Amino acid sequence: MVFSSSATVYGQPEKIPCVEDFELKAMNPYGRTKLFLEEIARDIQKAEPDWRIILLRYFNPVGAHESGKIGEDPKGIPNNLMPYIQQVAVGRLPELNVYGHDYPTKDGSAIRDYIHVMDLADGHTAALRKLFTTESIGDQFISFSCLVLEMKVDSSSLWKFLRVVLNVFVLSGCVAYNLGTGCGTSVLEMVAAFEKASGKVNVVSFLLSPSRSLSLVIKLLVLKLLQKIPIKLCPRRPGDATAVYASTEKAQRELGWKYAYDSHLFPNALFYWNYMDPLAKYGVAEMCRDQWKWASSNPWGYQSKKP
Repeated sequence: MVFSSSATVYGQPEKIPCVEDFELKAMNPYGRTKLFLEEIARDIQKAEPDWRIILLRYFNPVGAHESGKIGEDPKGIPNNLMPYIQQVAVGRLPELNVYGHDYPTKDGSAIRDYIHVMDLADGHTAALRKLFTTESIGDQFISFSCLVLEMKVDSSSLWKFLRVVLNVFVLSGCVAYNLGTGCGTSVLEMVAAFEKASGKVNVVSFLLSPSRSLSLVIKLLVLKLLQKIPIKLCPRRPGDATAVYASTEKAQRELGWKYAYDSHLFPNALFYWNYMDPLAKYGVAEMCRDQWKWASSNPWGYQSKKP
């Protein structure tokens, strides 16, 4: 079983990045529901040892499909940052409430680990492959051992294969993995990145720009469309942590391999070891780019027009 958990189970960690074996101390109702469900999953596995369970602790999923056709469409005022920003950017909401501006961070806003939804999907498929491959890897190991005895593969290829074998067989019981980028980004940094991706400009800089081809009136009209995303600084919300971001070493080590067919390395094998590939391929710029493509193409979400 693969369970979608959350980084909120860590609460306010004593240090960062968050490692999977940290003490779990959720601070808000959502985090506590995820923690309770993790405990239920662990109890199931103890009662039924044949169960193999992976707990995927999401950090902050954002972005959209790069086609711009699939994205997040929450109803009412969004609870999460990025859909809130996008609704302000397209004019559905007047301003963005930034909760907390006095945190002990570089700009006073909270820091989180944002991960692109497509990377999150890849993390899920990697977890499923690990579950499904555990039972069938024995046949591949026997086949590969025969090739080694016949001196048909070199030692480096053998080592790559053995790392796969060892990490697959490690999956017994109930195992947790972080799904994040391992990088912390503040709320205000995300706002600035979205402004850049969406073409929103700083009002003062635009009005004072030396361009003589545009009159002040025209500039003001353009600003109506290209104004900077307005924000309102608000008090902290109870239960919000100062800074949370992931350690991704375990996920890279044990889930960081992909399906491939390479007849030279592994005849008849369905996978290869890809240790150096990061779990997350998209950065903040790509997250904002894809979220803006979805938002600008679908300003009212999946509704064709303003309700």
